[in-house]
Amino acid sequence: MSQMVLSIRRISLPSKGQMCFKLIPSISRVFCLVLFLCIVYQVILTVEYVVVRHNGYSSMLMLNVKSTLKLDDKRGNPSDLKAYVCSQTQKKTYSNGNGHKFCGSDLNAALLGRFENVGVSLQEDTCTGPTASFFGKGASSTYGKHQVNLNVNDFLDAPVRLKYSYLTVLPQGLQDNGGGYLDGNLISVGGFCGGNDAFGYPYCCGKRGFLDNAWYLPLKENSKNSANQCWKDLPQFPGKARQGLNCVSNEGKKELYCWAGISYTPLKANENNISKLHSKKADPYGYVDGFKLSSSSKGKFEWNKLPDLPSSQSAFNQLIMCDDDDSSLYLFGGADYDSNQFHTSKDRNGANKGLGSYLWKFSISKAKRDDVRPSSKAWTRLPNLPGTPRFIVSASCTAGNLYVIGGATEGTSYGDDNTFKTVLDNWKFSIKANKWSRLADTPAMFGNFRAPNKVYKGRYIFLVGGYGYKTGVVNNVIKTREELGYEGMPYLDASVNFMQYSNGVMVYDVLNDKFFWTDPLPINNNYPLVVIADDNIYIIGGETGGGCVLGKPTGRHSDLVLKAGITLKSST
Repeated sequence: MSQMVLSIRRISLPSKGQMCFKLIPSISRVFCLVLFLCIVYQVILTVEYVVVRHNGYSSMLMLNVKSTLKLDDKRGNPSDLKAYVCSQTQKKTYSNGNGHKFCGSDLNAALLGRFENVGVSLQEDTCTGPTASFFGKGASSTYGKHQVNLNVNDFLDAPVRLKYSYLTVLPQGLQDNGGGYLDGNLISVGGFCGGNDAFGYPYCCGKRGFLDNAWYLPLKENSKNSANQCWKDLPQFPGKARQGLNCVSNEGKKELYCWAGISYTPLKANENNISKLHSKKADPYGYVDGFKLSSSSKGKFEWNKLPDLPSSQSAFNQLIMCDDDDSSLYLFGGADYDSNQFHTSKDRNGANKGLGSYLWKFSISKAKRDDVRPSSKAWTRLPNLPGTPRFIVSASCTAGNLYVIGGATEGTSYGDDNTFKTVLDNWKFSIKANKWSRLADTPAMFGNFRAPNKVYKGRYIFLVGGYGYKTGVVNNVIKTREELGYEGMPYLDASVNFMQYSNGVMVYDVLNDKFFWTDPLPINNNYPLVVIADDNIYIIGGETGGGCVLGKPTGRHSDLVLKAGITLKSST
């Protein structure tokens, strides 16, 4: 197709140049030269358009389609490239960043070439090859050969199965964003982008730093046209730019509540000094402020201030909304944050013992926007979780019970190694009885996941992606993997993803107090935003292993939005 366009243009170019001189002799040769260059430029655009159209979305980050691309409908999008073009027009930093070829500014270099320690031939195969099944029959597909600590028999007969597909891209890559589901829309708030090529990593297309952007993706509007999945701007998040904030939706009131998060002064992308990257953060800050996003019947959105958190659980806490109560919500866990990074056993000053086990109830009707910590009457302290204090935790609610699963202990990631540990003891809190009880321990060295916005069918809690540290903690007792008899986390090896986070998806059955594996993610992903709507799971952004997934290349801080259809076995 592209060759045909080239052939036509090569025939037509000389004839137009000759006509300029013969038929309009009064026009200067300078003007004719400008006209000729304009025609050449149009040829380049046409060829680029055809190449992208021919290759489909697999060219997403490999070619930079100019904003001057000729459009063929009144809405401003080529009819068969709607999702591609709408995502590109929103990506101002895509072409205005530091211009590294990872972001497509160099037409002679593909993203794949940036993965220096990844098998390029394999990546090309997985980026353009068939995507019907992750493992394929008999675990013989390309991906299946590189899956570690998980095989097809581990989930073949699972009560719940997932089938992944590509949905769209975010306006830019990011990790640790907040958000959720509000009035038929996916919501993304804040996050962090590591930059186009900071410290030798293909992080994300965008300037390095924290985000205060907020976007929404109307699922209902696009349900009949999967080719038109386009994020739209929300009013700017009113707090400071940050990552690690958490949000929860109140569908009854059409409101999304967001609190906390962290930031620091990141190193400049051009410093390219790994030793500095692994040193203490400059100007660390943990936030306790909160904001409410409201959706009106007219489709308008508005942010309003909420009371501050009652304690310094600023980093990677979990907000919880119960499915039978829209008058209150809950906050569990999280860490205090300073230059020594994360604190869960107490705060940075040595006070608030057991900080990462604190549970609070927030009464929505008692909240006043001018409330400040610690005088707000909206927050009520509930009994501490009796087990290991934690952050980066999953906590959900159904049928009057809170379920707290996984997490990580306090620690640091500067220096030669990190000191975090995976939390394995899990707990249930009865709201009516005001009492905690023990659940089954996580059966693998697997954590760092956050809860979706709901418990699916009131029964299944999805634990998506994450990470497993070298050692675990069971009810405040440190245990090695060998002592526990555990395998490590599931992940795709370095031949497919250059960072080994987990691609495992574990499900907790609240009725039977049991865990089981289901179909793994097609890419390693640590702490993605996970949303359930109807019978689908949406996996948004995250800190991925980088590589190609379902035919689309992505960096370490992903801009991909994946959709997984949920299927229940008839016997469940």
